[in-house]
Amino acid sequence: MKGFKDLQSRSSFNHVNQGSDNPPQFFFYPSLILLNLSFYYYKKKIMRKILFALLSITLFASCADEETTASTRPTGADIEILYEMLGNRYQSKNQYMNEFVIQNHSKFELSSNWTIYFHQPYRLIDNSVKGPVTINHISGDYYKIEPSKEYVAVKPEGEMQFSFLNRDAMIKNADFPCGFYIVFKDSLGVESLPETISEITYGPLIKAEQLSRAAGDSVAAPTAESRFAA
Repeated sequence: MKGFKDLQSRSSFNHVNQGSDNPPQFFFYPSLILLNLSFYYYKKKIMRKILFALLSITLFASCADEETTASTRPTGADIEILYEMLGNRYQSKNQYMNEFVIQNHSKFELSSNWTIYFHQPYRLIDNSVKGPVTINHISGDYYKIEPSKEYVAVKPEGEMQFSFLNRDAMIKNADFPCGFYIVFKDSLGVESLPETISEITYGPLIKAEQLSRAAGDSVAAPTAESRFAA
């Protein structure tokens, strides 16, 4: 009887690893080993299918929510920016004045759930922003524009205006602000993917105060004609 019990003990598989992520270890009987391994990997396969189904449902719901949100607000393609550099030596200081106009060409209001990012080579002068936005320096020549507490939603085909000062002087088109894109937030604060703002209109630099860097500046702004004149 004792020998029979010992045989049963040796022929059973080890339960030590049950509940762990590793396959159970076995001591005897190939048929039991195959049966147990088949059941183990069957459970793994079922779990993978369940996880895949849950992930698919989550992604589908997320995409559907993004499409719904995007269909009730403007997109980057609906936004146009008008920019003009008003003049150097503003208030007789080493600074120049920028003016922006943001136009909403969509059929939806442009509410306060957006941030516009852009590049501009010269540093913004702190506390010089006039208008219903804030402008913050991120890094290098990288800035962001956000609605302030005074911001009022821009109606369809409406516009809003603001201005600010930069240090130094700007006399060339190459120094215009550029690289504009907009990011929206939904009601839960989740950001959309960046959307390029490609409709940018720049006012020409043709006035004396736009082409002169300082009082008595006798060096003309370079042009293709002056640079490659025979």
